[in-house]
Amino acid sequence: MSPGWFTGPAAGPDRVAKAGRAGQDPSPAKGRPSRRGFRIRKRVVLVVYLALLAASHVVRATRPEPAPRPGLSLQAVEGWPKPKRGAVTIAYREWSPDTTPTASQFGFVTDSTPNLSGRGIQETESARTPGETAPVVTDSTQNLSGNLSRGAEEGSEFPILLLHGSPGSGGVFRRLGSELGATRRAIAPDLPGFGGSTTQVPDYSIRAHAAMTLQFMDSLAIARAHVVGFSLGGGVALEMHRADSARTASLTLLSSIGVQEHELLGEYYLNHAIHGLQLFAIWTLRELVPHFGYADDAFLSHSYARNFFDTDQRPLRGILRGYPGPMLIVHGTDDPLVPRAAAEEHHRIVPQSGMVMLEGNHFMTFLEPGRIAPPIEDFLDRVEAGTATVRATADQARAAAAATPFDPSTLPPVTGFALVVALLLIVAATFVSEDLTCIGTGLLIARGSLPWTAGVGACLAGLVVGDLLLYAGGRWIGRPVTRVAPLRWMIRGEELERACRWFTERSAALLIGGRFVPGTRLPTYVAAGVVRMPLIPFSLWIVVAAALWTPLLVGGTALFGAVAAEQIGAFQHRALPWLIATALGALIALRVGIPLFSAAGRRRFLARWGRVRGWEFWPPWLLYLPVLAWGVWLAVKYRSLSVFTAANPGFPDGGLVGESKSAILGAIGDRGRVARTVVAGAFAAED
Repeated sequence: MSPGWFTGPAAGPDRVAKAGRAGQDPSPAKGRPSRRGFRIRKRVVLVVYLALLAASHVVRATRPEPAPRPGLSLQAVEGWPKPKRGAVTIAYREWSPDTTPTASQFGFVTDSTPNLSGRGIQETESARTPGETAPVVTDSTQNLSGNLSRGAEEGSEFPILLLHGSPGSGGVFRRLGSELGATRRAIAPDLPGFGGSTTQVPDYSIRAHAAMTLQFMDSLAIARAHVVGFSLGGGVALEMHRADSARTASLTLLSSIGVQEHELLGEYYLNHAIHGLQLFAIWTLRELVPHFGYADDAFLSHSYARNFFDTDQRPLRGILRGYPGPMLIVHGTDDPLVPRAAAEEHHRIVPQSGMVMLEGNHFMTFLEPGRIAPPIEDFLDRVEAGTATVRATADQARAAAAATPFDPSTLPPVTGFALVVALLLIVAATFVSEDLTCIGTGLLIARGSLPWTAGVGACLAGLVVGDLLLYAGGRWIGRPVTRVAPLRWMIRGEELERACRWFTERSAALLIGGRFVPGTRLPTYVAAGVVRMPLIPFSLWIVVAAALWTPLLVGGTALFGAVAAEQIGAFQHRALPWLIATALGALIALRVGIPLFSAAGRRRFLARWGRVRGWEFWPPWLLYLPVLAWGVWLAVKYRSLSVFTAANPGFPDGGLVGESKSAILGAIGDRGRVARTVVAGAFAAED
């Protein structure tokens, strides 16, 4: 292979060597900006960006509040917890067969002033933690707090409360609300943060939404309601029951979320990471991109991201297991957002529930309301007639099945939209840490959350895209890219020089070796761009390297994780410790084990081990940790934050500042003891 076959005559070995000795960029000078020009352009771009960003924030801060949308009514509640400024306004839509309903129609007695006392969320024993099995049957005849008293007799009519999902608003129920409102009063509020309601609230979780929805019911003097929760609104409905079970006459879960195990990747912390990444991306677009208010009204808004990030679905299993009243589950067979298996699990653990599985997807609620309304109306008729099944009258076989613990082996692999989100997260995570991302993906495959092909493919795509970005930075910017954070923290100048020289002779071996040898990928791939290696050969070699590396790392981690799970048994109860242990083991094998196969790697390991054993090589902060701990203890013991200033009581000023090293050594001399007090005038001023 010719040394200059990929660089052209202008980038041959002689030129690279000369540029390396001179400390100059070996790339062609023609058409390339000088270092000074590069700095000036960078500063101009930065100033323009900051000016646009400041103008955007000023426009957003001075924008007037939007006018109420047609057809919306507004109601004020206190919020939960209390917002920083003023009350929370909830917008809502209402449908009714009688345009002027009276309070007596709905079984309650109210004062002329609605109660706005606010309701906190009180956790019941049946829903304290996910998976608790001791259901508590709540007495549905208890009195309500505040100035609302229950006056409804069995069989009286209650309004329907329609709770939307996220993102969305009560407007998704326009057609369904009209269908249900033909026979009953139906109300669809915009949950706080969405639609026409207050957009800025401290807490966007389903728990906070449940508390504010109960306050909303108070403000409208509604004692009880049939609650229909769509998508994330189903979680709000369940939290409403946990907060005050007397307020829910029945629950209808419409394409609803529920148990944690069937949400995205099935594990709270993994899902929380996904939602955190989503929130960060939306926050970045909203706060760091000059958009002059246009992004504030986006469909995937900050409120939507906070809604999922603030929500914890782990308690919902306990709420479902303890729910005593009538329940209907309506779900689509092809729902890409909430899988069918979630509805089936809800149906299993609530033995009195009825389930209607319709052919359709997650969006049939507002696309085909004519198919949704009849089963809901039939269910509500049975509830008000007193013939609906409750937990106390549930089939014994179903009750026994509901008491059995959840079996994680029954979880299907992630599919549909959840799979797309997971794969995009994997690709993005490789830009932060390729090794840890591949290890984590292998653990997800071992757990059964991801299919093998999709997981490996996402890691492979992330690795290739990241390598191309490194190459592009080196090719288009040149050596200055290595002086910009974070690359300047990871690439040393001598590493880049050495990589540039090696590229003239060992391009293929270096590209593949850079993938397998820890610590060499960054300088190697940036150097490929600096010496202007042609894109097509570079792309082919990095694809080959990634195709060899990714299945080994992901597959090995998946195999080890699966074997560990099989050996320990009951993996679901020890998932987190074993996931951590497997990840650490794989990372140690990658960072320490692989370099030991080369002589240079073994020498480096021995040198590092020698530094670990020799305390004189330890960093100062490590040596001062026990001193710091001792100083804290003395401060507590003597009740003085300035006790550390008496570092050496035998010297003026305590020896903390201004002490003379020679005087210290001279005072010690060859005696075996050090004076603990000082005699005035004992130390003369230094010459």
